[in-house]
Amino acid sequence: MAYSTSYASLIADIIQTTNDHSEELRVALANLIGLAEERLRRDLDLKIFREEQAVGSTVSGTRTIARPGTIISTDSLWITVSGTKYILEPRSYDFCISNNPTILTTGQPAFWAQADEATYYLTPTPDAAYVITAFGLLNPSGLSPTTTTTWISDNYGDVLLIASCWQAELHLGNLDQAAVWEKDYMHRVAGARKELGFDDIDSGPAKEPAPLTSASA
Repeated sequence: MAYSTSYASLIADIIQTTNDHSEELRVALANLIGLAEERLRRDLDLKIFREEQAVGSTVSGTRTIARPGTIISTDSLWITVSGTKYILEPRSYDFCISNNPTILTTGQPAFWAQADEATYYLTPTPDAAYVITAFGLLNPSGLSPTTTTTWISDNYGDVLLIASCWQAELHLGNLDQAAVWEKDYMHRVAGARKELGFDDIDSGPAKEPAPLTSASA
């Protein structure tokens, strides 16, 4: 049976697996789990976290709109007018600037660019309030005392545990043991990527790691 975990169980298993009961580790565990989750989300490249996200409404005469902080990367933007969806074409920021060098060219937006990490740039400059919706990679909620389980903890708890142990040993300065956990993590994440349909495994054939249970790692 696949290893799944919860926030409380993961904390207990990290302490047991690393055999470190120090207060230093306990205080740092929430942050270390967050780092492990971030690493795992990136390595798994989970498309399941790509969803629609409401952005907001444009302001007439303003050609920028803030990107929601929940969106890590944007695949597409569209506006909705009288129930009809109009897809905005992605273009470079330079294209959008040259297409509309001043805010005087107004109309229904047709193109968009990522102006910076927090801003979308639209052209032509909106001439009215248009409802903007995005589709992209969202930053899912991580484990916490209030979010006790997540998709990753339910489906790839073993990889999350190993990633957390890796982070724990790095934090404690145990570099030799950290290297052991890193190697195990690479094997497990390669297997997880293959299971999810990726075939770009570049770390060589992975040995089957020993099964994990919440009582024994």
